[in-house]
Amino acid sequence: MSYCRQHIKKFLVIISLMLLSACGTPSVYFSPVVKPQKASAESGDGGYGASWARPTIEIAVFEAIMRCQNYNPYANCMPKYINDRTVTASEAADWKSKYQKDLSKYKQVSEQVYDPTTRQYATAIVLKPRQSSGKNNNRVASKPKTKTKTSTSKGSSGSAFFVTNRGHIITNYHVIKSCSSNPKIKYNDKDIQTKVIAKDQLLDLALLKANLTNTKYVALSNSQPKKLQRIIASGYPFGKFISDDLKFTSGIVSSLKGPNDDSTLVQVDAALNPGNSGGPIVDEETGKLVAVSVMGMKKNISEGQNFGIKTSSVKNFLDANQVKVPTSWFSTKDVAKLLEDSTLYTFCN
Repeated sequence: MSYCRQHIKKFLVIISLMLLSACGTPSVYFSPVVKPQKASAESGDGGYGASWARPTIEIAVFEAIMRCQNYNPYANCMPKYINDRTVTASEAADWKSKYQKDLSKYKQVSEQVYDPTTRQYATAIVLKPRQSSGKNNNRVASKPKTKTKTSTSKGSSGSAFFVTNRGHIITNYHVIKSCSSNPKIKYNDKDIQTKVIAKDQLLDLALLKANLTNTKYVALSNSQPKKLQRIIASGYPFGKFISDDLKFTSGIVSSLKGPNDDSTLVQVDAALNPGNSGGPIVDEETGKLVAVSVMGMKKNISEGQNFGIKTSSVKNFLDANQVKVPTSWFSTKDVAKLLEDSTLYTFCN
């Protein structure tokens, strides 16, 4: 009986070793599983960014902030949620400071990422740790290097439109304020250099000039906006993240004042998103300018609370900078084509 037991024990040991060989060594078999991390970031005017299934919390947070900034480069994007937990104000400030300090540790790589909200894979920019050279890995500190001045500009993009047939262009001041070089426009599939002729930080308007002769422009309305007036907004929401095609939204004039009873603004319920800034809001029938898209309330607070700078303010801005606006010549049936030909994508480094 004892002889049989010994053979049974040997048999069980052999079977156990075979199973371990098939499944892996115990250290691998029982190694802990890394939990995927996720985060989201928001800005005060509707900018948003999110990340899913990232290897570390830092990468998840950094990617969320980066995507929010890509949607709306001029906004102050702050972490909102980390793994479904609301981030405190002080924690958000710490993360933003860390993002600005340590983002250079990572390189940006384009790869296919699964989006659980759409249940589809899409190409996105993700962060990967920069590989060290492998030399002097035991070095604790190195000799300080001479600091060189580098640009802190992150570039910007938005919408704009022609207001004359001589290359004069209107956009928002906040669209071009962080530019380290002259803004460019995309016109007839070409990148065209422009010059900043004038800017008004309080009105949030900027006047650009391109060295070209364009045939279409948005005429300024001589009428004051009216409540329930039907309008169309055109522009490039989220830049070219969705597509490079011009987008239209429509709605009505909801109010003749903006936040804090600002009479230079008009409120509309047409959808405006980051990237629409600087684009025209026109009358649906005449195609004449009603306002310039400038901002909207956060979507998680209220829907359809968006604002534009009234045409009267644009007129004053152009008059103050000696720009004579030509008389409109297009007809009602040309409104869609007019916006296609006169609304521009503007960007800079």
